[in-house]
Amino acid sequence: MEPTSIAVLGASKKPESLSALAIKNLLKFGYQGKLHLVNPSGGELLGMKVYSDLSEIDDSVDLAMVYLPPMVVVDAIEACIRKGIRSVIVVSDGLDEPFEEGKTITEKMLEVARRGGVRIMGPNSMGVINVERKLSTSFAPMEQMTEGGLSIIAQTGLFIGSALAWLATVQNVGISKSIDLANKCDIDELDSLEYLLEDPSTKVIGMHMEEVTDGRRFIEVARRTTLVKPILAIKPGKTEIGAKAIASHTGSLAGKDEMYAAAFSQTGIIRIYDIEELADLARAFIHLPPLKGGNIGVVTYSGGWGALAADLCHEFGLSMAQLSERTIQKIQDIAPIWRKMTNPVDIWPPTKVDTPETYRTAIRAVADDEATDAVLVLAPAIDSPVFDNLDVVREEVARYKDKPIVTWAVGNIDGMKKAFSLMKENVLIFPTVRRALKALSALYQYQRYLSKHQS
Repeated sequence: MEPTSIAVLGASKKPESLSALAIKNLLKFGYQGKLHLVNPSGGELLGMKVYSDLSEIDDSVDLAMVYLPPMVVVDAIEACIRKGIRSVIVVSDGLDEPFEEGKTITEKMLEVARRGGVRIMGPNSMGVINVERKLSTSFAPMEQMTEGGLSIIAQTGLFIGSALAWLATVQNVGISKSIDLANKCDIDELDSLEYLLEDPSTKVIGMHMEEVTDGRRFIEVARRTTLVKPILAIKPGKTEIGAKAIASHTGSLAGKDEMYAAAFSQTGIIRIYDIEELADLARAFIHLPPLKGGNIGVVTYSGGWGALAADLCHEFGLSMAQLSERTIQKIQDIAPIWRKMTNPVDIWPPTKVDTPETYRTAIRAVADDEATDAVLVLAPAIDSPVFDNLDVVREEVARYKDKPIVTWAVGNIDGMKKAFSLMKENVLIFPTVRRALKALSALYQYQRYLSKHQS
């Protein structure tokens, strides 16, 4: 994860080869360590010397990336041992073929590696990303990423390629690390969890997991981890078709879904089902303060949407806060006499007079109430001075640093552009009421787990 020097074994001069793409990523990310290219044909690639053999490199090497035909991978591991390299990412695929003495290439590679003290990630792995170290071994086209608190452990290259790019750019989730275990013949999710547990830059861990081979150790490591930082886990294979799909692409056995559900419950892991949910919950855990209770105050410009929020609170194990008489009076003072204010706080009538100030008064009244643990603001995102209240939302989020405030915004294109631009300022904008309340529910679920298990 933190190499000061890298050797690329099988560096190809073809510009669109996987190895060339990975080398370009390393250069584009601004990797600060030494980069050595190795190919029997020698020559030059991207302005760098290509060594014909690993032994020709005078410097020490921390990490080797292996892009070689399957039948020479074992030889490459032996060369790494001779060179003193102890960390290897095997990108090569097709290592389930027979090798010798009844062993597959993978089995022989692992036997040699263990004898020489080498740790292997893969095979079929795209490797790692470490944003802080400007390191990307991925061959997927990648953009520069905003450094942040989400680290990912996955058994699929999706999370070190397009999905990670989507999280970091479209969803504005700050990234710390990403690890592609792939076929995990050696390094597994437990090694990765223990690393990320001690990593100060990691605030939230996202996991894509297909098979756990050591269930007892998994529960022990996961319990230690969730007491320090939340784990959000995607576990496919819930159906028979999904389980077969897992076996076809990594050779893993999906296992009984009920067993994983029980393990997640025991360890405080929050199960999620898609990357949108990962983005929502990761941003919530990174940017919001802890949610100490489940009582939600809702500020809305539509009675119908307020009723929907009340229903969804019930669905997600949350409650509508019982506002104090003092709070109700503050809101009543800005409302028409015929409108009896309650929670959800429907401020549509007074917004006809002054939308921004009405929102400001209502948000402050609800947030100041000791009965509310969090505030959900339902806001129009319309590019119009009459309806534009997003600046007020941003100001009030900054004002209440100890109480979670989330926003559902909907409107025209220009209004939504402004709404989502606020995400760069740590204002949590959600595209649906359901996703906003599900994020709050996850915060509450995690806080209850900590309260129960922390000494």
